Amino acid sequence: MSLAYDVSGLPRQQELSGKPVEIPLHGGIQCQVRSGGGRKGSAFRRPTRSDLEWIFTVQTERAVAKDNTFTLQNQIWQIDQTRWRHSLAGCTVSIHEHLDETISVRYEPHVVGRYHGTETHY
Repeated sequence: MSLAYDVSGLPRQQELSGKPVEIPLHGGIQCQVRSGGGRKGSAFRRPTRSDLEWIFTVQTERAVAKDNTFTLQNQIWQIDQTRWRHSLAGCTVSIHEHLDETISVRYEPHVVGRYHGTETHY
């Protein structure tokens, strides 16, 4: 459970001291709040995930037709043959629309296609 408290009513010297401040809550419960104590630096840290490119995409799923194609945005897109499978017909693929307008097609962990906005799809 996450609780947030408004410490704006505290005297400024208490707020900047970095010492814990007792705040009474509903039902007589006491809560300690500690401010940053005027420390310099950033509240942000470097991301530890390496897959942020895949997280910040618009994701949809499509079924692949018998001719190894799927439809997206009123267009027909064809998936090339892969080394590990002759055809993805009948499979469900994930379509990722990236921020740079690139379209990626994934089947399970494999990227089976990457298309740029100016390419012909079929």
